[in-house]
Amino acid sequence: MILKMTKVSIIGPQRLLPEVMDSVYKSGVIHIESPPDSVKDTPFVGKVTLTAEQRREMAELEGILGIAKKTINIIKPLVET
Repeated sequence: MILKMTKVSIIGPQRLLPEVMDSVYKSGVIHIESPPDSVKDTPFVGKVTLTAEQRREMAELEGILGIAKKTINIIKPLVET
């Protein structure tokens, strides 16, 4: 079946890009292409400076993410049985 394609952007911290792209690729739900030559070696998105409140929120969310990952690792064997 041929489906209409929609362009998507993945936005997040640069340090997580390899892990995110690997997960997206393995999921098989998105066709990934290299950027065209016309945009190679140019920045796609400029750096964003976070406010103090945004930095606090990011730190809190990263802490919650850490707890969620640990929880998944604990309950994952229970789900697979």
